Amino acid sequence: MLNNYLVSFGQYCSSFFYAAPTAAEQGTQLEQALLQHVANNNHEAIGALLIDNHAEEWTDPDEMTFAYSLLHNAIEQGSVQAFEVLVDKLPLNVLTMCTGDTGQTLPILTVRAEQTAMLRKCVWTLCNRTAAQYNHFLPHSPQTQHTLARADFRAIIDAQDRDGNTALIHAVFNGHEPSVDLLCIFLASTLIWNDAGDSVLNLIADLPDDDALAHRVRRRHALETWKNPGQS
Repeated sequence: MLNNYLVSFGQYCSSFFYAAPTAAEQGTQLEQALLQHVANNNHEAIGALLIDNHAEEWTDPDEMTFAYSLLHNAIEQGSVQAFEVLVDKLPLNVLTMCTGDTGQTLPILTVRAEQTAMLRKCVWTLCNRTAAQYNHFLPHSPQTQHTLARADFRAIIDAQDRDGNTALIHAVFNGHEPSVDLLCIFLASTLIWNDAGDSVLNLIADLPDDDALAHRVRRRHALETWKNPGQS
């Protein structure tokens, strides 16, 4: 009886000395949980954690760097559903970041991994969210809003890595037709040259006219030069 009393009293006293996790410890726990859920492609758990922790409001550089690493991990591990929920829940500024060492953007990373579903989700979301950010700029007309949004989106989809390659150049170089087709639908430019002096037209120059990938690129180039006379 006395022993039980002493145990209960000890537990009661110890409750006063319990230290709640620090902010740093909570942050580490969140990071570990999200990384594990990405590895397991557990999109529902990822979505719940991002909502609970107000991920859409993350602006701290460390938070944004970690958020981008989650996207990178999802691409590398082929976790499509995890990638999709990350793209939906993370801030637009995270989606437009690039890797510091290679300068690769999210569209480039998904193209290089030949993850067409991820690329589709990525460019479609970027298109919609760049447009939505101008909806509240009341002084601008709808036409001006559209022009601003289109310029922002083109800057993202045609961004170049440290070697001057765009997502479309990577897709053509790798011969990945689904990525080429998708990027052409979203009006990726054929008029950009990389640091080696190559454009997508150079890369397809030796392909026959009936090659599907080359045909898609040439059609896109014809449309682009028609809309931009004087450029080739």
